[in-house]
Amino acid sequence: MVFSWLKKSRDRILAIGWRLFAYEVFNYLFNYPLYIWAMGALGVVNGWLLMATLSLLSCAYLFWRYDRDGVDWLFANAAKEWEAGATEATGWFSKMLVRISKSKTGLTGIGTFIVASINLDPLIVAVHYRDSHFGGVKSYDWFLLSASVVIANLWWGARIGLFVKILEYIF
Repeated sequence: MVFSWLKKSRDRILAIGWRLFAYEVFNYLFNYPLYIWAMGALGVVNGWLLMATLSLLSCAYLFWRYDRDGVDWLFANAAKEWEAGATEATGWFSKMLVRISKSKTGLTGIGTFIVASINLDPLIVAVHYRDSHFGGVKSYDWFLLSASVVIANLWWGARIGLFVKILEYIF
């Protein structure tokens, strides 16, 4: 029974799998060797400006492709289904996580958005916070993506910049 499901779902699994794999490889190469090189070679400010711009462009392209292709390889719909199912969860911890993840308005929503932007990729944050999936990218969706990219790059630039300065001091 499991094998028949795998056989029927093989194309869908491959479509999601290769996108997710390519996305993770790209993120690793972008966030570590390229970001460190840019800030070390161009200086902290100029390197950060270059990488923040490249981050915005790459996230915008992937955001547009995600919506256009209509394949949920970021599992955003799965996360929304989990949120819906977990509201009836009996555990206080699950209920608290759902309450936090659903906070999209007011001060709690802004704080949640900032924390999510620092800890997750801006593309994932924007996909999670948008109102609908695969219905075309609206101006509010672009605002969410841009805001998340700025927050993430401020945080990441500060971390990498500090690392580069420590390396410069040591060597």
